[in-house]
Amino acid sequence: HNALLKIRDTCCGLISSKPKKSKKVRKEMAADANGSHVSRLIGLVDALLHEALSSFYPGAPYQRKKCGLQLMSVLLETFYPKAKTSAKKLTSSTVDDLLQRCEQEDKCQFVSARCASL
Repeated sequence: HNALLKIRDTCCGLISSKPKKSKKVRKEMAADANGSHVSRLIGLVDALLHEALSSFYPGAPYQRKKCGLQLMSVLLETFYPKAKTSAKKLTSSTVDDLLQRCEQEDKCQFVSARCASL
């Protein structure tokens, strides 16, 4: 759970951080580096979501289903903290920005055509 919180906080920080005022080239390079780092972290979380969803198939062992449900629960609590925010620094707008980024990349969506096809 703590690792996912760190991933979420890092992504939110990179998305909301503004590069230091410098030449235009440096700004573009910093934005591109932050963007690729965020994309890799989003890909990691998407892989975890895919693993959790692939645990649910007819005849799957009970432990596998239970583990998949626990992982889904942690992912939902971490990336959809509407009731309570675990990190006081984060606002709902930064988490919403992260979720928008996930939607743009078509990843980490709990309800989507891609997830329904698993």
